Amino acid sequence: MSNEPSDERIDPALERVLSEARELLRGATPEHAPRELTRIALIDDDGAIWHGLLETLGTETHDATTARRLRIAARNDALNAEAQLRADTAHHENAPHWHGLEQELLADAQLILGQLPKTNAELRALSHLAGRHAAPDAILILGGREKYLHRGMNDILAEGFTTVRATRGARKARALVASQPRGEVTPESDLQSDTILNDRELGGPLIVCATPGAFAGAKLDLGTRALLGVLQQPQLVTEMGATSTARTSSTSSTSAAAPASSPPSPPDVGRRHVSPRVTAPSPQ
Repeated sequence: MSNEPSDERIDPALERVLSEARELLRGATPEHAPRELTRIALIDDDGAIWHGLLETLGTETHDATTARRLRIAARNDALNAEAQLRADTAHHENAPHWHGLEQELLADAQLILGQLPKTNAELRALSHLAGRHAAPDAILILGGREKYLHRGMNDILAEGFTTVRATRGARKARALVASQPRGEVTPESDLQSDTILNDRELGGPLIVCATPGAFAGAKLDLGTRALLGVLQQPQLVTEMGATSTARTSSTSSTSAAAPASSPPSPPDVGRRHVSPRVTAPSPQ
């Protein structure tokens, strides 16, 4: 591995990710970098990975055409941060295309960089999404603080990838590297959780659906109760019932829908929707 001095201003987990990406491009890792790197996916909460990636590519490839032909997809869980990053990168030739944690983010991605999700459920969704939709030669590099890492994370990544390893640690952080996507893994829609609740106060039985990473999961928490109150407004019920892309800046990966007479369709994995999806079950 490289003996480059660390930059104390950079988050240690991010530094591990970018350091491993540099080593990959130099051919100094067990994995082999794609011969023609054209699609990259980022799990980027503050734009630091995007900036660091472009600097790394410029240093290691010395090829302006490589940067020009790149398509970079990125995910930021906070919409206010995403809006700021959209404005900051709008005029850059490698401005990211923004997505939720969904197929479009990882479709045909050859290099996936980011920080490890905070929950095992969200990590499993990412592993399965990448395992099904990333390029056959895809390499995933996720960094995290050592105090939050555990061996179970390797097992979760192994559900979507054949090979998983950990990098050496530095500044109490390290990265997990996964390669050789399996292709056939559990569909992402099967990872959501559903709960049927009978609550007289709310007017009858409800189905609460939550995608991986949703705060409080498929439970009737304060946020869901507040959402149900808002859904009493007919116009908002119509608008939100017709689409599953309403979003908030929280880390909840969930959606909301008005009561329906047919079974609810599963929400897309990881989209930053409005709170857990709440709907009445279909009549028997």
